[in-house]
Amino acid sequence: MLIGEDSSHWEWDDPFDPSKDFYYFKATDGVYGEIDSPKGVTVANMIAKAEDAGKPWGLYHFFYFDQDPIIQARVFAPYARKSKLPPWYDFEHYGPNKTSPMRGAPLVASAESFLVNVEQMAGRRCAIYTNADTWTARMMTGWPRKPPAWTGRYLLAVASYRLTPVLPPGWSEWWMWQYRKDPDYNRFDGTAEELGQYATGPARTIPERVTALEEWARGQGYGG
Repeated sequence: MLIGEDSSHWEWDDPFDPSKDFYYFKATDGVYGEIDSPKGVTVANMIAKAEDAGKPWGLYHFFYFDQDPIIQARVFAPYARKSKLPPWYDFEHYGPNKTSPMRGAPLVASAESFLVNVEQMAGRRCAIYTNADTWTARMMTGWPRKPPAWTGRYLLAVASYRLTPVLPPGWSEWWMWQYRKDPDYNRFDGTAEELGQYATGPARTIPERVTALEEWARGQGYGG
């Protein structure tokens, strides 16, 4: 078992703890791109600290429900491409998303658009960071209510602060488990060698990326 930590610009002015096994840093925020800490610490500074500690790291994007998903994908794609661990798609009921009216089919389409476009642009498939309450409230459609059909295609980084994690609908297992908040600690139930397989996995080829985008486009009713 490995323990990692994820953080955003709000925490970067605190002392860096080099004892963790891996790290995730927020790279981009909606359509706005990078946001530095109040004292000017950047995501590049945090990556350098993880590199100096000899630990693998990943980058994540905080997704705004009400903003254009393709612009958000373009903003995040360069960071997703260089992320050592699978990049995270941060989907949570936080900040401006608390008051967003977006839910159901429109939000499912927006989320899928972001994920597919990041994969096409960066050659990397995101893992999804979320929690059961947000996913259930925002992403279930139809009757009886069901999660998106594509949910299980993505690795799950679940936030659940119980003795055992509560999984969002659509997943039967977790890949990473955020079991503690402030600071945010994440568990990977494997060895350093197994985590390294994710850190060194090849990017998808251009034909694979084009196929993924074509599949998404057909699902949206474009083309034949």
